[in-house]
Amino acid sequence: MAIGPSGKPTTTGMMDQKPSVPAAPDLRALGKGQPSPQPQAAPTPAPTEKPVSDLKRQFPESSDMELEFAERAKNLTDEDTASLVTVLSPSVRKALEKIIPEFKPLMDAYGTNEANVVIPISIASKYAMAKYNTNNPEEALQTMTTDLLALSEMQPAGPMEQQQQTTVPPSQPMAPQPQGLMTSPQNMEQV
Repeated sequence: MAIGPSGKPTTTGMMDQKPSVPAAPDLRALGKGQPSPQPQAAPTPAPTEKPVSDLKRQFPESSDMELEFAERAKNLTDEDTASLVTVLSPSVRKALEKIIPEFKPLMDAYGTNEANVVIPISIASKYAMAKYNTNNPEEALQTMTTDLLALSEMQPAGPMEQQQQTTVPPSQPMAPQPQGLMTSPQNMEQV
């Protein structure tokens, strides 16, 4: 609301005048002119044959899905391949074969025949931090991994090597053996 030049309140425009309303356009001629132009359909290209891939030539009996899996597998990095090798244990491969049977040959190529032990990283890092006396979980896990890999590279000890033999220098006497129910008093040997 505003006060006009004569001091009277006004809400729209000038006081004591009607608002000017523009006249509506004349639409009677609409639709009597030329028809609107229709968009022309783009010409369809002649059907061409798909180029046959090397994999299709190599494995002509394979389905398109199998060939797609093989193409994707060719694009795996060394790190991806190492991850697959460690994860695709026999039990995991069997479960995935039920879901994607076409994927079986590829899984067999990357998997191992050894079962996995799956431990959540939170548990493994807590154990490693306690064992290696550190507060850094990444450092503890790295140390534990290094130790485990070093152990796996060692040759397993034979049954005779697993028994610890205690050697006593001649200058030190042997500790006395406890008397038990099965000892012989003559030679102090346990029977």
